Amino acid sequence: GTAQNAREGETVTFTVDTTAKTIPASFFDGNSHPLQVQWGGDGNLNGGTASLEAAFYPKALTGARVDSASPSASKEYDGTPLLKQVALTDLQGLHTGDQVTAMADGTAQDADAAPAKAFTAQSVNLSGTHAGYYRLDPALVEGTVAITRTAYTGEKNAQGAIGAGR
Repeated sequence: GTAQNAREGETVTFTVDTTAKTIPASFFDGNSHPLQVQWGGDGNLNGGTASLEAAFYPKALTGARVDSASPSASKEYDGTPLLKQVALTDLQGLHTGDQVTAMADGTAQDADAAPAKAFTAQSVNLSGTHAGYYRLDPALVEGTVAITRTAYTGEKNAQGAIGAGR
């Protein structure tokens, strides 16, 4: 970005294009980092350099979907709605060519067995070569997961099965 007529001590906000990856992903942590700025000059301004502190924030992805084809989007009934490390797909807002994968921990709408249960992500973990440049709000994850019936493990009596899976 550019700033015109900026004054000393004034806060100036720039949007950084991370496509070229010229700033290390480790800088995108919201903390202040020292930078050396250099400009070339023209007929009105001499070239020069300056030191400054800058904070970088990861780009917010705008959505993702549960990868329903992944085995991680299904679990056997265990009496809880909790699912861990559910694979996500369709990461919206990635730069073309960036390598980022996403997994979410969350809950199904309830603990009962069913093939398509609404999933609510509670946390998201991004990984991959370019993961540090991005963040994903768990509220933007959509999709369904499956809870399958457990195998029968009870004993039979005259009235039928006891302890059958749900």
